[in-house]
Amino acid sequence: MLGFHQQRGLSTDGIQIVERAIRNQSGCHGGKIDLEIKLPPGFPEKYREAVIHAAQLCAVKKHLKHPPKFEITTTMS
Repeated sequence: MLGFHQQRGLSTDGIQIVERAIRNQSGCHGGKIDLEIKLPPGFPEKYREAVIHAAQLCAVKKHLKHPPKFEITTTMS
């Protein structure tokens, strides 16, 4: 999101991202994460869909969608 705004010379003042974690029905683990991007008054209408697209490209989102494998080991010091 920051890069998107910087590339277009747009201010990030007043932009908020609200995250809501919604648990799955069993109550364990996340079922869904909703992100609401609150844009300030006067934000250019032509960029609204592009902002959503930029958020879809987020590296953290990509890692959550395709998590890495974890390997846990022990060592003696």
